[in-house]
Amino acid sequence: MRAVSAILVRRAVAADVPAIADVHVRAWRAAYRGLVADEVLDRLTVEGRARTWDELLAAEGEAPGTTVAEVDGAIAGFCTIVTPSRDDDAPPGTAEIPAIYVDPARQRRASAPRCWKTRWTASASAAGSASRSG
Repeated sequence: MRAVSAILVRRAVAADVPAIADVHVRAWRAAYRGLVADEVLDRLTVEGRARTWDELLAAEGEAPGTTVAEVDGAIAGFCTIVTPSRDDDAPPGTAEIPAIYVDPARQRRASAPRCWKTRWTASASAAGSASRSG
């Protein structure tokens, strides 16, 4: 049986932007090829995504925001939590996950969802508490 590496789930920081952008572009190309026009996917660049992620992370402030999962020191995926939910019919305290991407080379491994679930549940709970108190 193969050993499973430890997964560290933590809040994303500016230094993570290049790795987040790389995972984002590769995951889009892997997931959406055949669903989105090849020209659109081929025009995606890590540099372009990095500019977007620089802006997004800077705008998060103290909001629940984006978490990354690190495996062996490399970003294996990321998840963004937004609160309150942008859905008009969402009840108060509802958070939203508008982005969740895993490095295509690490997809379909059972350890990641179990490890990330705890962190994201805690983040969503904190987000709900903040939106209820604010």
